[in-house]
Amino acid sequence: MQILPETPTDIEWECDEIWSFINSQENPVYLWLAIERKTRRLVGLYFGDRSRESAEKFWRSLPLVYRNNAQVYTESMGIVSTSYSVK
Repeated sequence: MQILPETPTDIEWECDEIWSFINSQENPVYLWLAIERKTRRLVGLYFGDRSRESAEKFWRSLPLVYRNNAQVYTESMGIVSTSYSVK
């Protein structure tokens, strides 16, 4: 079951990452998160490293409506356009 926003044009979500390590600090793992601002619903997540490839996989984990119709907020960048393209 997939829960989508009430109106596709009124979407704002935040993205952030949390890191931890497995067995040693030389083995970091990042949890990438996307949370809808209004409802606080988790709308996407991905476990990986901090590479561009992981960022693209995280982006693909989001429902299409969140990728195409949202304003995205990040801790360091403020509002980000959702015109990001994944090849």
